[in-house]
Amino acid sequence: VDMKGENPIRLTDANIRVISFDAAQSGEFIIFSSTNEQGGIDLWRVFRDGSGASILLDCGRDRCTTPAIAPNNWRVAYAREAAGPGPGLPFGSPRSCVLDLQNGSNNPVYEDQSILGYNPSWAPDSNKLASFDGLADRINLLDLSEGKHYIFPSNTGGPIAFSPDSNKLMFTTIEQKEDGLRTQVRLADLPSNESFTLIGLNDTRDHSYYSMAWSSLENRAVLGFRAGEDQPTQILWVFDPGFLEGIVVTNNPEYTYNSPRWDPWGSALVFQQFKLRGQYKPEIGLWMSSAGEAVILTEGLMPHWLP
Repeated sequence: VDMKGENPIRLTDANIRVISFDAAQSGEFIIFSSTNEQGGIDLWRVFRDGSGASILLDCGRDRCTTPAIAPNNWRVAYAREAAGPGPGLPFGSPRSCVLDLQNGSNNPVYEDQSILGYNPSWAPDSNKLASFDGLADRINLLDLSEGKHYIFPSNTGGPIAFSPDSNKLMFTTIEQKEDGLRTQVRLADLPSNESFTLIGLNDTRDHSYYSMAWSSLENRAVLGFRAGEDQPTQILWVFDPGFLEGIVVTNNPEYTYNSPRWDPWGSALVFQQFKLRGQYKPEIGLWMSSAGEAVILTEGLMPHWLP
């Protein structure tokens, strides 16, 4: 759909069930996951005009989900759950894998099978890959060019955000305080391998920080959190990670907002919005720094940009 919410183009057939997907930063193709006849989940690729839809990786009875395309378009990271040894037996825990789009190689990120990983995320430099290990309650990050493995405690499984220079990582975790739980936003500095609480250290109540994304501009990021103790909805706050100053860009109390994504230039933001009461179809919202107020773009889920 275009920036006015018009001229929609269907990219996949109605009988192909899309579970998760990612768009290449070049905008030329999309990789998505879809169920197969064996009960597994394959990875597919389709071009931006809807042509060339085909299976990119046949995963058989395994489940291959949450694809993430490296910004340089060379590799695709994804989570793979191995099928159980027999019918009716559970799938294995997810492990992060990387498929090379140039030579076709396909390997786990970590040789150690005890290191789990779900929902992989690339840094802008295409050399650092982070994923969530729900069993160990931590984020694993591997610098592919230097072979360095970083570990950051986290128990939310929430989104993470890399700084534009790929040297910092923003993520969430939950701490147990005397008067209850507190969600915090942590910031890790990779060159020094140190991290600290950026937001939420002295909160008097839990703001449930969750959705986040760092734009291509060093001084612009977005964070989702609960506006009030008696309000279950999440609002979106665009802020400067250095000074922690910013503006709320979505705050209608009848809606909750999540899944924000910046355009490549850091000047516009798309996100999901859900109305909490009454009949309603999920919508995609758009906020542009030049306009100030967010607008409804179209109906749908999981927005991505196609530059």
